[in-house]
Amino acid sequence: MRTRLAAALLALAAVGVHLGLTSRYRAEAAASADEFRRVRDERRTVGTRLAQKLRLEDAQRRAGHLPAAEGGLTPTRAARLQVVRTLEGSGMRAVRLGVTPEARSPRSVKVQLTGEGSFEDVLRFAGVIAGPGTGLLLEQVQLDHQQDHVGLSLEALGLGRP
Repeated sequence: MRTRLAAALLALAAVGVHLGLTSRYRAEAAASADEFRRVRDERRTVGTRLAQKLRLEDAQRRAGHLPAAEGGLTPTRAARLQVVRTLEGSGMRAVRLGVTPEARSPRSVKVQLTGEGSFEDVLRFAGVIAGPGTGLLLEQVQLDHQQDHVGLSLEALGLGRP
């Protein structure tokens, strides 16, 4: 009888120790798991932002800068001149061009262009304007098929020299 009582008391003590210790460790483990999830999510967010930044820097490097060296042109004027030179002989017609300073960066400009032409002329122009060395990064390009021609609408970011 004494052994049973001692065994029961030891079992009860073991359950008490187990519950007392494990509840504290369970709370610590839950807190650690929450911290791990938070840090993992933060790492993913930072990784995504870094990848976006690296892609933008790579695109900027490939695009080059606006040719503002000619007579010390402002980025707005240099972008306008670049687009007008590209338009010459392109076959595009009914062109509307808007170039405004970009609010995010004083050396960058926003280029908005609409025009129309034959399918071949529009695609050739879009390829030249998107080419390396123009200093323009295309943000949005839209082609609209109309009866005998194609309409083009594009938005680009012009990059001035740092």
